[in-house]
Amino acid sequence: MISTKLAILTILQYILSFTGAWFWEQTSKRFLSVRPGIFPYAARLFFFSIGMTGPMWIGDENLLFFFPMFLFLFLQCYQGTRSARISVGITFYLLLAGLGMIVDSTYNLLPNNTWNLSDTLSICFKLGTAVFVFFLAQKLNPRKHALELPGRLWGLCILLSLAPLFTILSFSVWNGFGRNQMDISQYRIAYTILPFVLLSALAILAAMILLSKQQELEQISRLSSMRETYYENLKRGERQKIKPFSFGHGQTGECLCCE
Repeated sequence: MISTKLAILTILQYILSFTGAWFWEQTSKRFLSVRPGIFPYAARLFFFSIGMTGPMWIGDENLLFFFPMFLFLFLQCYQGTRSARISVGITFYLLLAGLGMIVDSTYNLLPNNTWNLSDTLSICFKLGTAVFVFFLAQKLNPRKHALELPGRLWGLCILLSLAPLFTILSFSVWNGFGRNQMDISQYRIAYTILPFVLLSALAILAAMILLSKQQELEQISRLSSMRETYYENLKRGERQKIKPFSFGHGQTGECLCCE
């Protein structure tokens, strides 16, 4: 009976994790173009599913190894400039890692918890967050296409993401968080800082979309200005052609009258 419940929970975890991975993958398409093919698509789902199911406790060293792997995913399975892929990859890592540290550590600290049940609840919470971020990105960027920003703005987004990135990695570097009374203050620090890391990541994603829209508006304005200048030059050229013709015609009429 117990083994049956564990099997059901395990199957449910796989279903929920790949559903959440699909939502994260669809959200990423509103920021970057994806590489076509079944293997890049499978790799994206696999790494996002790791972010859904992988243990990411506060002070866990897995986050140090997960970061370069996750960044490699964005560099190899997405298209665009390198700075764009690095910037979006870091921001998505902040969301997945920061959320995992809060949720997994919370359920891990619960007394007398069953691992499978706590892990299932953790994945459910992560799935809800993935759905929320998906609809948020859909509202901010209704058109499903990659963002277009100059390199300097992508570099600015990378700089803005470094502070929350080092904040998350610092908890893994200074690992050794336990469940004794000596580490309660460290957990308090983590639970105070990590929500602001998540808010910073969401703000960076929103800034990317807004900056891209601003770039599109500026480009449309430049094209409109060039179009107006072009038509003005055409009208000016037509007037210059008509004036000599009218002058010559009037002069011929005067000559005929004199005769």
